Amino acid sequence: MKKAAILTMVGYNFGNRLQNYALQQILSRMGYQAETLQRTKDSLITRGKRGLRALLIKDFFSKCIKFNRRINWSRYVVSTQYVSESLEDNYDFFVMGSDQIWNITFDFTTENDFLSMVRPAKKLSYAASFGTSQITEERKEWLAGLLNGIPHISVREEAGQQIVKELTGRDAVLVIDPTLMLTAEEWREMAVAPSDLGKEEHYILTYFLGPEPQKATEDKLKMIREHGWREYHLLDQMNPKSCKAGPLEFLYLIDHADLVLTDSFHACIFSFLFGKPFRVYPREGKETNMLSRIYTLLKMFFLERKFSESGWQDDLLEHDYSAGYEVLDGEREKARKYLESAMEVKNK
Repeated sequence: MKKAAILTMVGYNFGNRLQNYALQQILSRMGYQAETLQRTKDSLITRGKRGLRALLIKDFFSKCIKFNRRINWSRYVVSTQYVSESLEDNYDFFVMGSDQIWNITFDFTTENDFLSMVRPAKKLSYAASFGTSQITEERKEWLAGLLNGIPHISVREEAGQQIVKELTGRDAVLVIDPTLMLTAEEWREMAVAPSDLGKEEHYILTYFLGPEPQKATEDKLKMIREHGWREYHLLDQMNPKSCKAGPLEFLYLIDHADLVLTDSFHACIFSFLFGKPFRVYPREGKETNMLSRIYTLLKMFFLERKFSESGWQDDLLEHDYSAGYEVLDGEREKARKYLESAMEVKNK
């Protein structure tokens, strides 16, 4: 069996862990033994401590660690300053993505995130994100050289397409986030109910990675007054250890919410997949170019009305996504064809 290595960000984040799993599943279904490259050269003691924490402590970090057991981890490492020997010899392809794998505003992003040590014929990206719409002048030449070493480039937002075009003159393929390649039913089979939620309880799910915007607070209070629902606040940004949910609880909470209010890209994705009413707000304290991935998502699936700044005065509880689901079928096929072409896989 051919082997494919995934290079992605590995962090304590619901969307990050779920997109990693989804890309692994996509490649596995294509007939590859898919493994995710490790990003840190940890000792056995460090790994043991993580495993013990996952067993003893029931918080956000521990549940992300536990979820990582679903990931097929490579024994090879690509970190900021270290690359395992003989890396290239052990894989047929290297897939970079998804998430903000190419966000060069992060201090930890280096040429290793573009797998500069691997020959071009083995490299491609899937739904890679730069996390920004602008590249500073002093970084353009450096980034252009790295991108030119990747023969097949796909990105997840229009801003990424524009960056690739400006720096290389090439047309990057716009593909959907890997989480959208799995069906709602597949995600539901994995979901786990949080211990602090009643089975028949009605609630508004609020999930903000930045401070909660004033407009979101107003919308929330309005719906609470009208319906008597409780608020389920998923993540306290000041103290994530207080969050008792992991990636699987994240899925359940969105799927069973009466309304989702968020500034999260992946919360929008799963609200759409599960057919839930939602509204998305600009993330407080972030530049508007960070919104590119959300703009692209909403535009692609006819969901612009769900953006709080769109000017639409729709019913917060409206959730007719039928037009978007028709587009989704086509986007899934487009993504499959891109991967098959980049990896030279023939349809069976």
